[in-house]
Amino acid sequence: MQPPTSFAVPVLDEGGRPRENAAATRQAADTPKGPKLARLKIESFRGVEPCELRFSDGFNVLLGLNATGKTTLLELVAAAVSFDFSKFKNEPFAVEYDLVFSTGSIQASVRNERVEQSDLPEAFAAHSFSGGAGVYAPSAHLLVRLDEPSEEWSVQADRSSVWSDKLNRERPLPALLLEGGSNLLLRVFQLISHQELIAAYLDDLRSCATARRFDEALDVFREITSASTWIEASMSRPDGLAAMFKSAGLIPGDLLAAMSARESDISAANQGVTIPSEALSFLHEASELFGFNAARLEMRLEGKTDDQTRTHLRFGDFRFMFEDPDGSVVRHEDLSYGQKRLLAFYYYLAASPTTVIADELVDGLHHLWISKSIDAVGDRRAFLASQNPLLLDHLELDSAEHVASTFIVCRAERSEGKKRMFWSNMSAYDSDRFFRAYKVDVEHVSEILISKGLW
Repeated sequence: MQPPTSFAVPVLDEGGRPRENAAATRQAADTPKGPKLARLKIESFRGVEPCELRFSDGFNVLLGLNATGKTTLLELVAAAVSFDFSKFKNEPFAVEYDLVFSTGSIQASVRNERVEQSDLPEAFAAHSFSGGAGVYAPSAHLLVRLDEPSEEWSVQADRSSVWSDKLNRERPLPALLLEGGSNLLLRVFQLISHQELIAAYLDDLRSCATARRFDEALDVFREITSASTWIEASMSRPDGLAAMFKSAGLIPGDLLAAMSARESDISAANQGVTIPSEALSFLHEASELFGFNAARLEMRLEGKTDDQTRTHLRFGDFRFMFEDPDGSVVRHEDLSYGQKRLLAFYYYLAASPTTVIADELVDGLHHLWISKSIDAVGDRRAFLASQNPLLLDHLELDSAEHVASTFIVCRAERSEGKKRMFWSNMSAYDSDRFFRAYKVDVEHVSEILISKGLW
C-alpha cells in the first residue's frame, strides 16, 4: 500500500470552486482535463526488456498470462502519473515518459542508480536510499513546455535538491525525490516564479497527485475506512468559518465540497459529522445499485487543537451506513464482497477525476455492475488489467488502429534461470486480424483474442 499523502485544499463553494479563487473552476469528473500519460519508455526496470509503450486517450487494457508483470506495469503507470516513485526507491530503474496537457507537456526522465557509498559526496550521502542490493541515488530531468505563450523550462533534480535557471533562487532547493507523498512536479511549479505556468498546470497536477492503482481485492476499501484516511478542517476564530482543509489518504473532491458546505455543523461538532448520500454522488449511486433507500457517511471527531487564530478539527473513522427498505441499518463492514468492491471503486472514481488504474476490476461483480462500472469510468483515461473475459466483452472498438492503441501485450520468458518480461503495444498485424474477426460480430472480444492466440 502506498503511503498516504497530505496537502492543503482550498475551501470550495457550492459550485465546486475554491472560495478564494472562484475563477479556478474544479473540473467535473465527467469532463476531465490533463495530464495524460501518452508515452512510457523503459530503459531498465526489474526484469522488463527495454521498450516504449504508447497509450490511448480512452481504455488501455493489459493482456497476458499470470506473472507477466501486468500489476507491476499498473504500479509504474501510477508512479509516472503522480510522480511518486517511492515504491521503487530501493531498486534501480531508468524510465522516461510524457505527460500531455491541453496547455503543454512535460517530458520526465527519472533514474535510480546504484552507487558505491564511497563515491557519494558527503552532503549527498545522507539523501541516498539503502536497499538490499546497495545504495541508490535518484535523479530526474524535466522538460516542461507551455504552448501559449510558447516557453520551455529544463529542470534538474536529485534526492537533495532541485534547480533550474528559471528558479528565482540563488541556491538549490530541497526536492525530496522518490520520497512518498512529496509530489516533485507540484513543488517545481510552486517554486518557479511564473504565474502563467502555475495557472496552466497546478490545478491539473493536483488532480492526479494521488493517482494510484485500484487493487484486485479490498485494499482500497480497507484504506478508506482506516486511520490513514482523515480530513482536518481549520476553522478561523471568532467567525467559525472553515479557512482550509487538510487531508490524508484518498479523498474525493465532492467530499471536501460537502464538508465546506457544512461549516456550522463542523464548527459545532462534538462527536462527528454526518453527510447524506444526496451530497455525495458516488455514495448515492452505489446505494441505489445496492437497492437501499438511503445512505450516509459518518466521520468521527478524532482530535481538536487550537492555535492563535484557528481551531483545527480532525475527522476520521469513516463509516458508510445504508438504510434498508424495512428501516434497518446496514454498516459498511456488513456489505458483501462485491458491494464492498463496488463502493470502493465508486469512491475511487470520485477521487480520480482524470485517470483510472484498476487491477481485476470485475472481480466479485455481477455482470450488470460491471457494465455500470465501465460506464462510470466515463471519459477518464483508463489503464485496466483483467483475466476475466467479462471486462473485455464490454469494450467497443471501431478500427484496427483503435485495437492497436487499446491493447498492451505482456508476456514472460525464462532464460538461464532468469525471468524476462516483454511489454508492447499490440502489433498492426495482430490488430488487423483481431478487427476483421470483430467486425463479423459473431464472437465476444475475449473469444476472438483467445482464438487468435492474442490472450
